[in-house]
Amino acid sequence: MGFFKDLTGVRQQEKALQKTAKSIQGPTLKDALALRKDPSKAFQAAPDFRKPEDIPTTPATAKIVATRATALFMGDDPLVIVSLAVVPKQGSAYAVAVESPLPDALVARCMVGATVPVHCRDDEPLAVTVDWGAAPH
Repeated sequence: MGFFKDLTGVRQQEKALQKTAKSIQGPTLKDALALRKDPSKAFQAAPDFRKPEDIPTTPATAKIVATRATALFMGDDPLVIVSLAVVPKQGSAYAVAVESPLPDALVARCMVGATVPVHCRDDEPLAVTVDWGAAPH
């Protein structure tokens, strides 16, 4: 009887997983077909297709902890990975690494220990953008 008892437990687990899967499911085939009829709705529904100025950000400062060059370029500017200690106006400091193109004129600002202005997304604090064009702190 142990085998059948195990089968009952497996069926209960299956039902629980199906309930969980329904609650976290993404768009269905019906939704995809509706978007095919009117593709403009796809851009309205997706939050990642917002313009950068429409994404709410909070200004903060960050101290450069480390820099590392990559072998990649964006135009004539090399891509660098900058490790930062972000200090938001409210809350505690946290570490984040940002990959960013760095114009030659700004190499002097990208030194370890320098403080740079950053913008942190309100909905995702680890998404940080360095504001290389702003005045140094």
